Amino acid sequence: MSVLSHIALIITYTLIAAAIFVVPDVFTSVDPVRASLIAVFVFLLGALVHEVMARRARQDSLARRLAVARRELADIKAELAKSREDAKRVAEAIDRAPIPAGEARAVDAAVAEVKALQTMIDRLGEKPGTPAGPRQGLAAVMPSDRPAAALDADAAETLEQARDALTRGRVDLYLQPIVSLPQRKVRFYECFPRLRAADGASLQPQQYAEAAEKAGQGSAIDNLLLFRTVQMARKVPRERPDAGFVCNVSRTSLEDSAFLGELTALVRDHPDLAARLVLEFEQAALAAQDAATGEALARLAALGVRFSVDHVDNLRLDAPTLSRQGVRFVKIAAKALLSELRLPQPSIDPRAIKDGLDRAGIDLVVDGVESESDLIELIDFQADFGQGFLFGEQRIAKESH
Repeated sequence: MSVLSHIALIITYTLIAAAIFVVPDVFTSVDPVRASLIAVFVFLLGALVHEVMARRARQDSLARRLAVARRELADIKAELAKSREDAKRVAEAIDRAPIPAGEARAVDAAVAEVKALQTMIDRLGEKPGTPAGPRQGLAAVMPSDRPAAALDADAAETLEQARDALTRGRVDLYLQPIVSLPQRKVRFYECFPRLRAADGASLQPQQYAEAAEKAGQGSAIDNLLLFRTVQMARKVPRERPDAGFVCNVSRTSLEDSAFLGELTALVRDHPDLAARLVLEFEQAALAAQDAATGEALARLAALGVRFSVDHVDNLRLDAPTLSRQGVRFVKIAAKALLSELRLPQPSIDPRAIKDGLDRAGIDLVVDGVESESDLIELIDFQADFGQGFLFGEQRIAKESH
């Protein structure tokens, strides 16, 4: 029962008792003592009924929580049984497997990967406006040769610190888990890049993003983050074979056809990457895409890369269109979703949103989950995934040290 319900009940039986108590003042024939006793009886009866209703509401809430817990336990047992079977099959396969061939090709691929990363870092070290020579691979889309806008002294210094950090490899990658509901099993990690200045201080994106945009290097961080995400995705499979990585792509990079073209080539060269990579765009940026961007995203989707939409400001989603664009996840803030769920007459029915996403084959990710009470409501709502401090904060990846 809500606080308002408790208050309404107390006021109701108190008023009834008070009305009975003052009856002798209106009708002199009524015995005041008897009226007082009846008023006290009515008040106590109302309080008793109130207590019974409150206990029933608490019992219903506990029963509901217990049902959720039982459902989670059953899912966990099923996952555990599946994990045991998978481990047994993997062990048997390892015992039977011959020595793998093609090790030389694997070494060549690793060398090429390192060279590509070094080329990217070399290009980041150039000042805007530096004449560019021939460029290959991902370095071809580094935007250091775009026209640079004039920067004030502070912005130029901040940008130089960011460029120096990227050039010298002072890049940390932080990961935040995204879990399936209700099992709370980690299925994805969202990636957050952090640069370190020469003195060890962390450079927050908002410190250098605007300066980088003005200098024509707005998508450089996206390129490097993507490359590091690729490196991590190739290291983790043995430890967590079903975990994917969500990489945020800025609007600048989304509009950069060369960047998307090189990204497509990278995924094509590493087919195992597609199943592990999720590119995440803001709702407004995806809605504003032009025909060239749409074609580039279609090529990525055809290779198996999945897309996610975040910063959802408009809940009136066109799920079929999003599905055709390759979107497989929509991320909505827990606060926005729960506020609509708790309204008697919401402006848009969240359950209708969920039904539409389900029909289109799109999973709902609820971001910013911070309490168990909110989680229970979201599980009842049948949200597919959850993200937030309740499941884990951003932690630095071991591979980024």
